Amino acid sequence: MTTATTVAALIAALNDRSPAVRQRAAETLGELEEVQAVEPLTRALKDSDTNVRVHVALALGMIGDMRATAPLAYALKYEENEAVKGALETALDMVKQKVMSKKMRIF
Repeated sequence: MTTATTVAALIAALNDRSPAVRQRAAETLGELEEVQAVEPLTRALKDSDTNVRVHVALALGMIGDMRATAPLAYALKYEENEAVKGALETALDMVKQKVMSKKMRIF
């Protein structure tokens, strides 16, 4: 089980000076599917490092929260890096699939 302290530390690490630390924090939040991280991750879509932006986008896709849809689409509209664009497209697809999967479980 993930503790609130661990999640808070990972969210804080999204602002670390090291791109490697920011990237790993995003990856871990995605792996944990931590919905608390959606808003901090959407802010991190503007990170100066392309690898960080790729992993932030994929983390949002792994979490699969609808709140990420508009920020992902907005980032995709203005992103210039092709690798990041691909990650943003993948993340949008992942969110859509998770949302549809949740809706199907209702029936």
